[in-house]
Amino acid sequence: MTGARIIGLLLVICLTGCLASKGGINRIQGAKDVFGIELYSATDYREIKGVKGTDEPCLKGFERSFDALGISIGYGFDGKIRKITTRNPETTLFGVHPGTQAKDAGRTLLQAGLTDSGTPGRYTGDGLTLTLLVDGSGRAFGITVETDN
Repeated sequence: MTGARIIGLLLVICLTGCLASKGGINRIQGAKDVFGIELYSATDYREIKGVKGTDEPCLKGFERSFDALGISIGYGFDGKIRKITTRNPETTLFGVHPGTQAKDAGRTLLQAGLTDSGTPGRYTGDGLTLTLLVDGSGRAFGITVETDN
């Protein structure tokens, strides 16, 4: 191969990697419907649908709970959203509603492009971990998605 062809090939490979990374973030942001809350956002949600949140410190920052809505938002020390938990059946994460049977939820998450981590109810992909909160009857009563950093 000539030097120009090698450089061209390397350029294509680099650009493909960059586009794939950006596509992953967009896919993450488009895969949720929890009152418009987005991972990595710096939006400071103090009130959602008329419900005021209450703050509790945690090791990675703080969590703001909206108990009447069945959701909580984890913020990092940088002020960005790093975690979303929902128990509200009107919300979805990667096509799964709280209240769905865990087996069905797992199939949906795999179809959405996440990977089974090997730990029951835990899936990974695109720099995040998704955990199904499963009750004794095998129903996912809640879902948590969290960034890996």
